[in-house]
Amino acid sequence: MTNTNILIKYNKFYDDLSSLIITAKEKVLSDDPEEFIENNVNFFNKSFMVMSCAYLESYLKEICFAVVNEVNSKLKIYAIPNNLIRWSIIKNKDKELKFQDFCLCITKHDIDDELSGNVAKTISTFAKVGIDLLNSTDFYTYKDTIGFVVTKRNNIIHHNDEASDLSFDDILIHIDIIKKYLNAIDYEVIKAFNIQ
Repeated sequence: MTNTNILIKYNKFYDDLSSLIITAKEKVLSDDPEEFIENNVNFFNKSFMVMSCAYLESYLKEICFAVVNEVNSKLKIYAIPNNLIRWSIIKNKDKELKFQDFCLCITKHDIDDELSGNVAKTISTFAKVGIDLLNSTDFYTYKDTIGFVVTKRNNIIHHNDEASDLSFDDILIHIDIIKKYLNAIDYEVIKAFNIQ
């Protein structure tokens, strides 16, 4: 089983970010350190943490929307009447009938409202699309570290916390774990929906 094109794209983003972090680290540790980077290590660490979480959240939202699109493409094949589904779900309490085939009316905005890098929200949103992430050993292995990373990012963004307790190497380790975490999610999505 290979990765989705979405994960391949985000792995490239993470590889580029890791290269940038390595370059910044080399410039600080060189015999003639670059003064701007050396004097602003905390700023760079904050930026790297925020970017790593932005990629995490973007991947989650993009792969979730890909699931919605995949299910909709399957629904189109069978032309299931919208009103039959509505009747089954709400027992016709809602009188708004539509004479059309059923499709999922979940937008990117809907996903954006439900999903973030927060592990609990990730578990909940993927459960709504039919994927039980807690049954994935790999997901379970990395979820606590992701929780720490996302909390650290939130504290940086919302409370201007320092990132001085993190080194460039710490952030590189976190990126490696994020990639493994996303790989676990990607595997579950491919297994459930065969999305490429």
